Amino acid sequence: GTITSAKAKILVQNYSNLTLDGMTLTLNNPNYTGAYTLSNNNGDIFINNTTINANPAGGFAFDVCRYASYPSVKVTVEGNSVINGDVEVYASNSDPKEGFSLNLKSGTMTGDIVVTPSAAAAMAATLEKASVNKKNTFNQDPAEGYEWKDNGDGTSTLVKVQKLFASHSITLEGKVNLNFYIDTDAIPGYANASSVTATFTWDSIAVDGGKHYGDDVVKVDLKKLTPNADGIVKAYVPVNAAQMANDITAKVYVGDGDALAETDVYSVKKYGEEIIAGDYTDATKTLVKEMLNYGAMAQKLFENQLVVKPEKLANADIDYDPTKMNAVTSADIIDAVEDANGQRGATMDQLRAIGDSIGGKWFTTSVIFLDGNTLRHYFENKDELENFAPDAHGVQDKWFYYVEQKDIVAKDLDTLYTFTIGGESFKYSVLDYAAAILESNMSPDAQNLAKALYLYNQAANAYFGN
Repeated sequence: GTITSAKAKILVQNYSNLTLDGMTLTLNNPNYTGAYTLSNNNGDIFINNTTINANPAGGFAFDVCRYASYPSVKVTVEGNSVINGDVEVYASNSDPKEGFSLNLKSGTMTGDIVVTPSAAAAMAATLEKASVNKKNTFNQDPAEGYEWKDNGDGTSTLVKVQKLFASHSITLEGKVNLNFYIDTDAIPGYANASSVTATFTWDSIAVDGGKHYGDDVVKVDLKKLTPNADGIVKAYVPVNAAQMANDITAKVYVGDGDALAETDVYSVKKYGEEIIAGDYTDATKTLVKEMLNYGAMAQKLFENQLVVKPEKLANADIDYDPTKMNAVTSADIIDAVEDANGQRGATMDQLRAIGDSIGGKWFTTSVIFLDGNTLRHYFENKDELENFAPDAHGVQDKWFYYVEQKDIVAKDLDTLYTFTIGGESFKYSVLDYAAAILESNMSPDAQNLAKALYLYNQAANAYFGN
């Protein structure tokens, strides 16, 4: 027979053993998007030669829901059954009690299998009690994050994909941190190993005849990291502005053994392209585009200092219109600093006056783009200045005293930092330096980097709400 309704939110609510044979269950409630045509919370349920239609406005054809104090629920689909819509596998907590299962023997299914987090936890802990199974002849895609494992007897069981390198992300520090999420459950012998080491290698940037900004190899002991509930740990690699297009190769070693078979090769550029192509907000995509453009301009400026040049610039293959960058002026940048702080930073004339007042001389100001956007002010250190000393946070090298602010994050590039030397204080931001570049006779590549830096900061402000 047929059961149907245009008003129900759950057409059949079942807590018992139930056989549907030659039935048609149809729910068509245009006013409800979370409907269940059949909800199974307990018992042995057989769906044979039966059609179940999910609500067109939204919801599930049926669920397999091990609910509250009820002991078990087992659903079997067989015969010429037709399941039109998604099927949900759910547990009110991670305890499978006497068990829950979905068994797809024959028929067809047009929707997806959806495994909720609590059901996933129960399946991971006790697959013999909590499982989703199918005959190999039943044509059904696995749930997201899962795969079918062949049991060798004509059936397959749904198991979580054990991908060692599970996913990636970035964190916008002074340097961009490229994060690798590693599934410890996919590492053989992880639990009993004394150490598990992840290594990350990539092409360094050489400066001044051999000095490197950025390590050739970063090593992380994964055993010292705390996994989340899914066994995932996060290891990160700091990436300089000019390295966003460089591939980073990751490997995992257990104890003193060889590298595991799985190797991950990834880059900030690749992550950015995936964000731009994905379902993210306009603010997120704009920030990523400006970050990659900033990286590309750094590549061009420091091209001769790259040990190995990536095949493409960081902003290649994305829809980036350079006309906005080309139109940036020093006045735009100064306006941004004043809007953020109520004033602009010290001018070159003011810096010269400070140098004179402390009995020395202001030499230059710079931003070290290859070392986490470090802002540094240099003052001459001459022999005759024997009694001159910077304040405690100043540094003396062979020729100069300098004061600095290290690792300035993207959203703070317009922030005025206070610097003190010889008893004199002044305020300055990275964008003040960018504006000074545009007012100078520095190369077009240097000026483009300054413009890209400004747009990167403005996109970060829009994204983070500053």
